[in-house]
Amino acid sequence: MDNVIRQIRKSLPDALLVVTGDHGMAEAGGHGGSSAQERSVALVVLGTPCLPLFPDDRWAQVDLAPTLAALLGVRGPAQAAGALIPALLAPLSSADTLEALRNNTRRLVRLAPGQNQENELLDAEYLRRQWLRGHGSWKAAAEMFTKSAVTARNVLASRHAPFDLYAMALGVIVAFTGTLWTLVTAITNKSHSCSIWSAIVAASSLLGIHSVGCGLWFGRSLACGSSTPALALQTVVSLGVAALAVETVVVVRKQQMGPKLSLSDIPIFSTAIIHTLSLGSSFCVEEEHLVWFVLLPVVLATAALRKPHRWPVLLVLFLCHLPLTRFNSTGDKWASAYDFEDWLAGKPITTSLFLGLSLATLPFLVGRGKFVVSALAVIIYLQKAASGSVLAPFISGILSERGVVEARLFYLISLAWLIHQLNQRRTSRAAALRDWWLLAACLVHRPHDVASLSFLSAACRLVLACLGGSSALAGVAASCLGWAAFFHQGNSNQLTTVAVAAGYTGLTDYWPPLVALQIILRTYAGPVLAALELAASLNGHSRTAVLAWSGQRLMAATFYLLVAAWLREHLFVWSVFAPKLLYEASHSALFTLLLPLIA
Repeated sequence: MDNVIRQIRKSLPDALLVVTGDHGMAEAGGHGGSSAQERSVALVVLGTPCLPLFPDDRWAQVDLAPTLAALLGVRGPAQAAGALIPALLAPLSSADTLEALRNNTRRLVRLAPGQNQENELLDAEYLRRQWLRGHGSWKAAAEMFTKSAVTARNVLASRHAPFDLYAMALGVIVAFTGTLWTLVTAITNKSHSCSIWSAIVAASSLLGIHSVGCGLWFGRSLACGSSTPALALQTVVSLGVAALAVETVVVVRKQQMGPKLSLSDIPIFSTAIIHTLSLGSSFCVEEEHLVWFVLLPVVLATAALRKPHRWPVLLVLFLCHLPLTRFNSTGDKWASAYDFEDWLAGKPITTSLFLGLSLATLPFLVGRGKFVVSALAVIIYLQKAASGSVLAPFISGILSERGVVEARLFYLISLAWLIHQLNQRRTSRAAALRDWWLLAACLVHRPHDVASLSFLSAACRLVLACLGGSSALAGVAASCLGWAAFFHQGNSNQLTTVAVAAGYTGLTDYWPPLVALQIILRTYAGPVLAALELAASLNGHSRTAVLAWSGQRLMAATFYLLVAAWLREHLFVWSVFAPKLLYEASHSALFTLLLPLIA
């Protein structure tokens, strides 16, 4: 690195060379944390006479932009929140330096008005006037302008990055209460209705504690609203949390324990704990797909232990899982790695054959209305052909542009078929929704991803059949299968992998509701399909399984909330932790809407 800087310096002798970094590094080599070593970086300036910067000098990274603007003689960014670094302004004359300090300080004080910084600015202006008259010290005026600018900069920093710790704590408490109730109810397989008076007394106590907390927080928290809707929401949340807490205490005190776990059940339940603990690492958040790809074979092995005669089929599923992990590169470190999609690029015949074989499995997976399902599979193929993804010889001239007509025809026929299936008494609601979701997901996915949907549907049915004796075990296993498929299809915890183009399937204009629904269908096809497979396999006895699924997701989400709150000063809080929180929130909202349909 020294040689590189030396060569640049020799090539550009009249240029100003600033060498710094976006983050520091710990002695052990780690970076991205919130320690002083990882947040502090060196600043090296070459090419201009300047005063020495001592090791004890500390400046914010936002100070670089206005300082460089002053050195270049241009106007600084209007919304920049940085102060000028006086030691770097040595090339300027005394008058120009003082004028640059004055203009930047006045701009910062306008952005962050306050009595303290305004008084300091007035003192600096007085010292400047005294210096201009030849009666004052230039150094004193420059130091006062710098002091006022640093004060305003710190005020801006505190305003631009506020953390509502009280609201964060309340959110964690509510999530923890819901998680505890869900896990206790799933484990005991029983519930106890608490009396309304106990819930009211507990809710009143919680509201009293909440009022004290708002008073200590001076009412500045978002959770301390005083409007009528805000007070109503606080009352409802307090009553709900109190009811869950009282019911959990009653169940635990009565020791209404469910059936004991067998040795073969432990591996699957341990997958939930392993995944939850892995969220404490930023690497495992970025590369969460690796965790699920390792945990999926554990689920298959547990199913083989419970039904040994099924091990050949489960082995085939494992062998299918291995290439699926390379279908789409995902995560952060390997996002641009060569994958199956790259291999298919420029091979339309291979892509067409692969899609045709994948669609041929749909009539066998659905099992009812084979003629309708086969017709829908053909329409899906024609839609992909019209959009240019696969080949359709001899009929390409009659296909619509971008497959708009084919997609609309698919939705028309499939929704009519879904309504017919829901009216059939011998067909469960979950099974009908599962079949429709599988077909619709095939429409919005890329041609090679249809195989992952067929794999998920077959794997869920086989694994759940092997685990049929334990609803809680089936719930955790279905969740694992669904999230493995989520990453099989190229999704990640980054917003860049959201397939926005899938939202416009069958549309010529922007229609927000349909675009949003199709993006959800494309993104969460795996987890939702696994949940529907779970509900269909248990056929009305899915309460414990749904509670186990919910408990696993709530446990992971609650732990992740704690991690994100603890690491709120982490360098990667907005690039790594915040997108994952958004995925967790959207999945929780979607699953909440799905519960009445499958429970």
